[in-house]
Amino acid sequence: MVLLAAGLMWICYASVEAELAPSDQSGSQAKSTALFGKKNSHGKGYGQKTGGADSQVQARHGKARKIEMTAALHGTPERIIQHVGYTVSFNREHNNPNYVAWELTAEEAASDIPRSNDFQPDPDVPVPHQVTTDDYKGSGYDRGHMAPAADMKWSQAAMRECFYMSNICPQEHTLNAGGWEKLEDACRRWARQEGSVYVGCGPVYEQGKKHKTIGKA
Repeated sequence: MVLLAAGLMWICYASVEAELAPSDQSGSQAKSTALFGKKNSHGKGYGQKTGGADSQVQARHGKARKIEMTAALHGTPERIIQHVGYTVSFNREHNNPNYVAWELTAEEAASDIPRSNDFQPDPDVPVPHQVTTDDYKGSGYDRGHMAPAADMKWSQAAMRECFYMSNICPQEHTLNAGGWEKLEDACRRWARQEGSVYVGCGPVYEQGKKHKTIGKA
């Protein structure tokens, strides 16, 4: 079972100008937000992605919160899962991410590893809460990436893992192939211009409202 959100939120920050516009999602406005500030004077710090598979695996299992992540959530179920290219805060009640966060560098934005298209359950999510492609069958919703595949073309492992269903939210096709795709393109352009950007996105829920679901109960 996957909870349908009222909208989606996108945050991208670096020293660039905003070019974001809201888009509709499930009959509600998808909140698209840009926070722009100066780059961290210390570079990537403890969130740094270094070269080589061994260092990437170590980063995946590291304990420190990366610079692009929020503070720990309180009152909201949260399981932090660090993959090679992104980090997900997973909510076991919604079976959706609370948010997904990643850093995108200019070099990564210019890479060209082929797209995977192999959607799989996230092995780091407990089995009772794993979402599969069957949950989306007949729903009318796209399997919408949070961390997009086009941002993960710098690593075979990053590409494979971005198709884990913990990185996916139900999206209407007009949003997934429209305004959301424009946001993704804009962040890659800013990464190439600025050297790197930090990105975070996830679903937005309306308090006190019963949300619809898709998939198995």
